[in-house]
Amino acid sequence: MVFEVEKRAKVSLSQFNKIKRFLDKNAKYLGKESMKSFLFNKPAYLRIRVIKGNKNAIITYKSGNYKHKARKELNKKIGINKLNKFILVLKSMGFKECILKKTERQSYKFNGLKVELNKIESLGLIIEIEAITNKKSKINKLSKKIEETMKILNLKELHFSVYQKMMDKLYVRNV
Repeated sequence: MVFEVEKRAKVSLSQFNKIKRFLDKNAKYLGKESMKSFLFNKPAYLRIRVIKGNKNAIITYKSGNYKHKARKELNKKIGINKLNKFILVLKSMGFKECILKKTERQSYKFNGLKVELNKIESLGLIIEIEAITNKKSKINKLSKKIEETMKILNLKELHFSVYQKMMDKLYVRNV
């Protein structure tokens, strides 16, 4: 089991472009992805992510919620051709609410962290800074490093409750 430590900021287009220019000069570019994510929140958080050009989808289970410094994360790949059957199984298990979130993402490695510049349909421009660790003892240190990186990039953290409300408005019943 791994832990994801992340913080996010909602930014304007001019701030987004300014940070992109900074990262283009000062960070390692990791690539661009176009993806669709199917997010389920009840009875547990589960995400199915389909990245354009990939033959597999990634199923992610996360424990906890946005207010936690870190969340346990478990990932598993599944063939795109098996997705419909998998979603039917989820429905039979009680997963009834879903978000379809379309994202254009550019990723960078900066200050030892992953920085993701996201254009998310219905949510706008969101920058996420994250780290993955398999050691619970590193969570506080990584959280502080993310806060320092946010200061370098002049980002104000999007409070977890605001982000949760943004996401909750997108859920659709009876998928």
